[in-house]
Amino acid sequence: MRDALAQLREVDVIAHVIRGVDDRTVRTRRARHDPCGMRRTWTCELMLSDHDQIARTLERLEKDFEKEE
Repeated sequence: MRDALAQLREVDVIAHVIRGVDDRTVRTRRARHDPCGMRRTWTCELMLSDHDQIARTLERLEKDFEKEE
């Protein structure tokens, strides 16, 4: 998951497409097909990643501000 999130930081646009049809020929890591659960998981992961990035940026800005004083 971390590798996928790292790759997403390099793009300009994200198209979030979730397969809504249960197709037994398509492999999945989950025991059952759950498009809403997949959407919630990815949305949560993206939000947490954004939060981490914002926190690191704020820490860096605070350090830069302290150096200027």
